[in-house]
Amino acid sequence: MRRTHIFFSTVFLFVAISLTLTSCAEQANDASSTETTVEPREGTDWCELTRRYEVSGDCERFQQQIDSLDAGVDAFKPKQVMPVDTPTTVRYAIKRLPKSIQGEDGEIAEAAPEAGEVGTEVTVESAETPTDRSNAPTQAEIDQALAETEKEVSEMVVEDSDSGNVAVEQIKVSTYMYACLEGDATFNIEPKNCQSIDTLERPEAVWNWQVTPSEPGKKFELRLISGHEVRATDGTTRRIGQPGRRAEIDVAVTRYRWWSDLSDTTTKYLGLPLPLLAALSALIAAIGGVYGAYRMARRGNEPSKPE
Repeated sequence: MRRTHIFFSTVFLFVAISLTLTSCAEQANDASSTETTVEPREGTDWCELTRRYEVSGDCERFQQQIDSLDAGVDAFKPKQVMPVDTPTTVRYAIKRLPKSIQGEDGEIAEAAPEAGEVGTEVTVESAETPTDRSNAPTQAEIDQALAETEKEVSEMVVEDSDSGNVAVEQIKVSTYMYACLEGDATFNIEPKNCQSIDTLERPEAVWNWQVTPSEPGKKFELRLISGHEVRATDGTTRRIGQPGRRAEIDVAVTRYRWWSDLSDTTTKYLGLPLPLLAALSALIAAIGGVYGAYRMARRGNEPSKPE
């Protein structure tokens, strides 16, 4: 017995030591992985654009991708009222502006001076690199192209009849754009992950989500997160955000949900399912109707009083 006790004690001690060493190794690995995200590694440089250490040369690569942007517009207009427990499609769309009004660095071109307009004062800096505006679009051409593109992108997210109510904003468009939709806890949003689109392959880029509210109420919030996706030399991606969009949503109760909630309430407080309660009410109403008809029939059969 004593030998058996010593044997099992030794085995237990060996297992305990093994588990302790394994745990320490895992903690050391975790600490090492954390340090690599904070401290620079050999061949990496700090990149202000992505706020992290990147492989040498990648930050310049990212900046070049960001600098080669086009001017565009986007549209985001969820329905202000959504039915509870019912999927509703929410869309976000991006479209480049025509090349004729494209400027530099993702901006709209500067309009050509109007006839008789006094030119700007020539400085030493501007004299060295004068800007040729002979082929620049007129302000009228810019306004027309902008209005047409805004109408097109609006119709990509809502019905034609509602396109006039869509708030369209000017943005800068890169080759790869991403968008994500988030919201309050009442919303079940599919897909949940951010989605990327190659805007050169799909010039009319549209993101679609199915949003299903689970609880009725007012002023719930949906949040759109979007921006540029840049590619590193190893094929991995980084996301550079742009100003987000928000929308307040009211969630309305459907007839089915109203009936379901009423049924649950009556079952809880009266101890009877709503269909059974409705059947009993109908039976009582029918009995009352028969009794009323019987009384009217009796009155009709009574002899009239002598005058």
